[in-house]
Amino acid sequence: MLTAALFLALNVVWNILPIGASARANETQRSVIIAGFLYNFAQFATWDGTPSTTDPIDFCVERGKISSWVFHDWDNLHIRKRPLLVHEVTALHSSEELAGCDLAFVSSTLAPQQELFDLANQNQVLLVSDSPGFAASGGHIELFLSEGKFRFRVNLDSLERSGVKLSSQVLRLAEIIDRDRN
Repeated sequence: MLTAALFLALNVVWNILPIGASARANETQRSVIIAGFLYNFAQFATWDGTPSTTDPIDFCVERGKISSWVFHDWDNLHIRKRPLLVHEVTALHSSEELAGCDLAFVSSTLAPQQELFDLANQNQVLLVSDSPGFAASGGHIELFLSEGKFRFRVNLDSLERSGVKLSSQVLRLAEIIDRDRN
């Protein structure tokens, strides 16, 4: 079973990439690391209500934002006995598009939008992005690079409104944004 230690291992992988490596190799590394973070966020997340162990955990990833081949071996993965399904979607801008997701990775090119955050909160979708300012604007988790390593910020207030909870193991590793309490 994967643990929070995988976050640290993924950062080691990121730092192994030699200087001058091709852009394609950089994108491959980025995709693998982001996919690992998404898996771990789901591993340590709980959604309000108790779903059946046969209900899948649905990942929605905007097409072209993470190399799709990264997910080709995920067909047999389970999180707490629930099967994991990955869906490539064109965009995540409506309630219908988000309704089938438990976790959604939205692109860095998508400007943070309050409507998207509200829809995610209403549908209990854990929103993750690598868009600068995503968590501060109301998104749940923002991935960012710091000193060559991936880190993440969590907006506790927005996360609380969504009905999704993250384990304290994950929160200890996060930079916390708590707008209502600061």
